[in-house]
Amino acid sequence: IASGAPVTMDGIQDQLGELLRNRLYIRTALALASVMFVTSGIQFLWVRLFMAAWGIGKGETVTGFLVSTGLGGAIGVVLGPQFIDKCGGFMTTAGRRSSLQFIVRLMLLSVAGAVVSIIDLAVKLNGVHWSDGMSLYLVWGSIFVIFA
Repeated sequence: IASGAPVTMDGIQDQLGELLRNRLYIRTALALASVMFVTSGIQFLWVRLFMAAWGIGKGETVTGFLVSTGLGGAIGVVLGPQFIDKCGGFMTTAGRRSSLQFIVRLMLLSVAGAVVSIIDLAVKLNGVHWSDGMSLYLVWGSIFVIFA
C-alpha cells in the first residue's frame, strides 16, 4: 500500500488454498488445538483426581490448577520469546536448532515429572500412600512447565 501498488483481494478459495499450503500455519494450528484439548481434559479431571488421590480440599485443588495453568501460561507468553531469543531465535538454522533443543529439554523434564506422577498416582489409587506429598507439587510443576 505504501508503495502505491494496487491491492488485490483474492477470492476465499485462493486465500484458503494459500493457508492450507503453509506448513507453519498448519503445524501451529494443530499444536494450539492439541494444547486446548489437553487443557480441557485437565480441567475436567483436575478436581476429582486431586481430591480423590491426594485428599486435598476443593479450594486448594482449584488454586493449584489456576497457578499451574494460568500462571504457567502467562509466564510462557511473557518470558517465552525472551528465552527463545537467548537460545538463538528462529531466524537462522542454528538458532532454530538451538531453540528447539531448549523446548525439547523442557518437555522432557515435564515428561519425566509426568512419569513419576503417574507411578505415584497408580500406587495411591491402589490404596498405598507411600509419598509425602512432594509428588503433588511434582505434578503441578510438570503441568506448569508444559503451559509455560
